Amino acid sequence: MIGTLPPELVLRILSYLPLQSLGNVRLVSRSWNEFCVTNQCTIYHEAAVLHKFVSCIEMPLTEARETYAKGSLKDASDWYEYCRRCLRMTRDVSSLEPVIRSILLDPNTNLLTVSSKCVRKKLLELVPFVTNEFFQSKRQEFDETVVKAFYEASALLGGEVYVS
Repeated sequence: MIGTLPPELVLRILSYLPLQSLGNVRLVSRSWNEFCVTNQCTIYHEAAVLHKFVSCIEMPLTEARETYAKGSLKDASDWYEYCRRCLRMTRDVSSLEPVIRSILLDPNTNLLTVSSKCVRKKLLELVPFVTNEFFQSKRQEFDETVVKAFYEASALLGGEVYVS
């Protein structure tokens, strides 16, 4: 089938698949695997748009790495790695810890008055693919991650603070 369709059409079809399914496509046959490897950049760039990891298809990887998640994705080497890390962030709150720490270490953040709610609001601005539903479903894990990042940030700043 892959040989009978124009590559542009196959890429268009693949652009509608969730990330989890893209890995399975490579397992279908050798020709599918070769097609996916050859077009990996395009396939995962489209996936980044589909999953709202970037705002538009015109956004280059260099800009996406710096724009989202306070630059915690800046060492993602390609669109595949970028998507893999973003997907992990949507599943695992602890993977957001570097972003949370950078929010807490921001000079505009007062560690004496910051709350989980403030951090959550800032994360929603910085990481557009993390939603309120994500926070509601992982509230305890999120609060624990914020507390951990809070203690690390205060230690880096040389302060001794307590969370009530």
